[in-house]
Amino acid sequence: MSVTISGSDHSLHHPRFPEFFASVDLDVEDPCFLNWCNGNAGILFDLLGLGRGSSSPAFEGDLHGEAPLADVRRAIVRARATLDRRGPALARPEVTLYGAPRVLPDRTVELRPLRLMSMGLDVEGMGARLDAFERCVNALTERGATHITWG
Repeated sequence: MSVTISGSDHSLHHPRFPEFFASVDLDVEDPCFLNWCNGNAGILFDLLGLGRGSSSPAFEGDLHGEAPLADVRRAIVRARATLDRRGPALARPEVTLYGAPRVLPDRTVELRPLRLMSMGLDVEGMGARLDAFERCVNALTERGATHITWG
């Protein structure tokens, strides 16, 4: 599962669905396009104050929501200012889990089959993702977004 960052323009309605606002998206090949795994997104939204445990009305309990551009910009400034203090508590360690030995179709025995590998996220990685998030927000703003959405 993953979370994609995009935007919406609340001054325009969607061309086919007038009950919704116009969406502002980045192309997948755009260097500012962001798509994070759920684990990293949860940590970054917690750091930004837009995620689990926040009092943000935009947060809907899952890793999807929307916030006005001004609130997102304030969250970025606040996250940069508190990264060194709050980051270590949010860090996620690297995890590797192996399964029981198994016989493969060619009759060889794999002694330690890899079952799960999570690369983790440290404070330096959070800082890099925070920079990428800011670039994404700026690119969406240039394209007319009034709100940042994720999901």
